[in-house]
Amino acid sequence: MDKKDITYVCYVQNYLGILDGEDVVSSMIATKKQEIIDKWLLDQVKEAGEIGYKPDEDVDSFIGMNDYVLTVSKGNEEEGFESYGFVCKPLILEEDYNNGKRN
Repeated sequence: MDKKDITYVCYVQNYLGILDGEDVVSSMIATKKQEIIDKWLLDQVKEAGEIGYKPDEDVDSFIGMNDYVLTVSKGNEEEGFESYGFVCKPLILEEDYNNGKRN
């Protein structure tokens, strides 16, 4: 399987959404392009920052990656923390798999 046959699926994962009756997954994209993955991540981090969430790890270390989970959180020890994650995972579509298969 060639790397060009891999599609990456990235989405926002709401860790507590199911308890609150909210969508658990949102802002989903599927792409084969690393630059789109990086732009999507930076956009999500920016939006999270606008509502008070901060990344738990250095965002720059995720640029160029395409298989990760990055958590953003807000809150404090007294009142508790809220968090959600940005997830990106490789996926091979059936069409790509079948087209790349040797007979």
